[in-house]
Amino acid sequence: MENIIYRIRLIISICFFVILTGGLIFLFSPLSTINIDFIRFMHNHCWIIVAFLFLILLSGILFGRISCSLICPFGIFQEIITLFSDNLNEKRTNFPVKYIVAVIFWGIIFTFGIKFIEYLGGVTKLSFLIAITIFLIVIGILAFFKHRIFCTDICPCGTIIGLISKISLFKLYIDKNECLSCGMCERGCPSSCIDSFNEEIENETCVRCLKCLANCPKNAIKFSIKNPNTES
Repeated sequence: MENIIYRIRLIISICFFVILTGGLIFLFSPLSTINIDFIRFMHNHCWIIVAFLFLILLSGILFGRISCSLICPFGIFQEIITLFSDNLNEKRTNFPVKYIVAVIFWGIIFTFGIKFIEYLGGVTKLSFLIAITIFLIVIGILAFFKHRIFCTDICPCGTIIGLISKISLFKLYIDKNECLSCGMCERGCPSSCIDSFNEEIENETCVRCLKCLANCPKNAIKFSIKNPNTES
């Protein structure tokens, strides 16, 4: 059952990736005749952006970083890359520099948001595609060797949602009564957030890909409201 849940999640995320990236490529392609006025769009449809951000925050409060593995095109792109990588993961220390990156990034967004939008309005479609392509190549290389290190240790959006994940309603736990300490969940975790020796999962960096549920031979990984190790 857990393996089916993981595959369903993977299929949904890949569909999102194809639709989103395909739409963006067409929209910003030099062959497209559609012109976008970013400033006018932001003013006329700001409620859509606010609603989207609200849903992301709500999903974070309920399920943690599920949006990172379900709808984020950059996160899904990294996951696709990891499918072709044989590098095994091991537990990494939480990278504190990501908090500095998040503060700088969001500080710039909130301070110069309008000017940034105006700047985007002057960017050519070809320049945008080149910039996105370079960015994808960089995070693709990182993902091949370090799996989802961009999501866990760099991404300013993921950092904020990760902090929210600490208080999310649903979290991932390792049931210590069922765990075999085989390490299969840790070796297969693209976020390197599992410590199989101590039977713990760092939910802040966990992107909720649910791969650990599929890899665990004893179904000891629980995605639930209650911690199974504290139940009476």
